Amino acid sequence: MAKLDPEAIRGAIVENLDGTVEGIRQLNPGEASGDIHSGASDEMKAQRAVVRPHFAVTITEINPNKNAPLGHTSLTLWDITVVLKCVYNLQGPGVDHVDYDDRKAVAETQAVQFAHRMMLPGVVTDCISLGRHTGIVSGKLTPSENFYRVTRDDPEKSIFEVEQTYTAIVRVNAAIS
Repeated sequence: MAKLDPEAIRGAIVENLDGTVEGIRQLNPGEASGDIHSGASDEMKAQRAVVRPHFAVTITEINPNKNAPLGHTSLTLWDITVVLKCVYNLQGPGVDHVDYDDRKAVAETQAVQFAHRMMLPGVVTDCISLGRHTGIVSGKLTPSENFYRVTRDDPEKSIFEVEQTYTAIVRVNAAIS
């Protein structure tokens, strides 16, 4: 890898959380969908989340790693922060049989399932759909101190939104000439 590849990093995360990638602690295909963007309207979020939760993956920070080698070298290390925003619809035909608070419990359970998958070494080493390496050291993400937090609980718009924050170190072997 000659440069940091955010597209491959996001792609590998989505492939694991939407059930595309099989393996230990895999998520079921169709259990969640990673096809919503962070700027989606409330109406779009609520409509898409009627059947299953939808999530967006964003890299919010990229910083040089303090333990990276100094001097003229081809190896660079980066610290990245990845935020996963997941939207749930708390009403409507997909959840009529489930109590409002029970639907929130589904979000909490799913957050832990996502973490179990993301913390498994090797799961985000490659983005299969792009055929590229992510460069993520150990191929795993680490939940941050404030791993899970509710960012929105709006019964009038049927939206329950949570945010999960992970960190990772990315290794880049860049050209030096």
